[in-house]
Amino acid sequence: MANPFQKKVRPLLMAYFASIQRPQSDQASSKDLVLILCKDMRVNPGCCETKHLYSTREWIGLRYEALKQYGNRCMCCGANPGNGSVLHVDHIKPRSVFPELALNIDNLQILCSDCNIAKSNGDQSDWKTLYLSHKANTHETGL
Repeated sequence: MANPFQKKVRPLLMAYFASIQRPQSDQASSKDLVLILCKDMRVNPGCCETKHLYSTREWIGLRYEALKQYGNRCMCCGANPGNGSVLHVDHIKPRSVFPELALNIDNLQILCSDCNIAKSNGDQSDWKTLYLSHKANTHETGL
């Protein structure tokens, strides 16, 4: 019997293989399909594994880009390292449900430790969109 991860990921992987017209097998395991997908995308196969992702070169580079692009302020409460907050680069759509978005910068937002822990992986709140919208409006009005 398939676990919840397999139930969600397998259809996505099968759709991907159909889109690139790559031969597929109904007998292939979800793990095999993830490995093939990672190879096709030239991504470290361990990226979908929780313990391994955060030590990969891909994640470290992407985390740096997210901090550079979005700044060093919590997009939910506004906290920053200057007031003692620890910042996390959070997945808006959790990796446990959307592993294919693990290395997509559009799925990342900057949250302080408290906001990230409160959000957990059951919440898909997109604080980045609100934060960037507010930041743009403040910049335009000069407030």
